Formats: sequence, C-alpha cells, structure tokens
Amino acid sequence: MNDFSEPMDPTKRPPLKLNQLIRAMAEVGVRWVASGSVVLVAFGARFTPNDLDLVPATTPENLEKLAELLDTLKARPAYFPNWPGSPTLEQCQAWEPKHHTEDYLNRLFVTPYGPLDVNMRQCGTYDQLSTDAVAVPAFGTTVHLAAPLRIAQEVLNRGRSKDRPRRAELVGLVQQLHAGNASGAKGLAKALEDRYS
Repeated sequence: MNDFSEPMDPTKRPPLKLNQLIRAMAEVGVRWVASGSVVLVAFGARFTPNDLDLVPATTPENLEKLAELLDTLKARPAYFPNWPGSPTLEQCQAWEPKHHTEDYLNRLFVTPYGPLDVNMRQCGTYDQLSTDAVAVPAFGTTVHLAAPLRIAQEVLNRGRSKDRPRRAELVGLVQQLHAGNASGAKGLAKALEDRYS
C-alpha cells in the first residue's frame, strides 16, 4: 500500500478508485459487504457510483482492522456544512481512528481512493447482509455484494432527491432481478473489473 503522508482534506471528494480501495481493505483483512450503488452497477445499473458503501462486520477485531486501514489511508470524515449535527470542519480535520466502535466509525470518509461510506445498519447489519450476499472474485480478492433486490428496494424506498433521476433504471433493474435475469459471479466480476480496473 502507498505511504500517505498528509491527512485527506474533508472538503474534497476524490474520484472512486474501486479496485484500489477493495485491494487496500483486503490487505488488512477487513470483512465487509458492499451495500450501495456499486452493488447495483455490478447487477446492470448504468449510473456511476460516487462512493463505496460498505457494511463491516462489527467484531472488535474487524473494527480495529477498519480503523487501521483508515489510519493508513489518512482518511478523514467528509465535511458537510449544511447537514444538521454534522461535525465541524475542524472536527473532521482533527479526527483520528482512535476508537474502534460502531458509532465512531459509522460515517462517510474521504480517502485517496475516493469516498468510503461506512454504514453499520442502513440496509441491514453485516450478519443480515452476509447471509444472502453474492461472493464475486474481483480485483484479486473476493468481494461480497449484498443481495441486489434488497439494495434496490432500499434505495427506492428512501426517496432521496439524488435517487430520483435513477428511479426508472432502478425499477427496471428490480423487474430484471425478479425475472431471474442476473449475471453469475463471473459476469458480476467482469462488470466490476471492466468498469473500475
């Protein structure tokens, strides 16, 4: 892994380099399930994810590995000045991965490989999502993708303004998945690697 000497700027949003981010997590042995738009893209959605949504296993050992990775990457929480209750810019800049707890690590981070959204429960816990996750050999490791129907329904039910332009595509993807028109693990790996290598 590269040696990152300067902490990330919480106001920046570097482009997502999925292959490098996944490889970095594999190097330290973080157990996780992908839970957001990257899952939907692997199953055929055509929009471009801005970040990697992940749900980590919440064992103390795994959270420590995640904190170690964030420290190595000099990651910092993303600064959102208009979000109520959001940390200040100074708090984001001063953040260090000193606590290995769910609450402390449950946030969007700015990393050199793009935004990493650590979310302990948004679409389900690690234990819930891993039961029907699809294991995909990609980027020299195994990537676990949460069940795409679960993710697509969650995104549709949230009704966020950023998801409105994607609604028709998500509805179409849900219909394809209900019809059983999904790629196998090799097809999913190819979809991810073609897009992010």
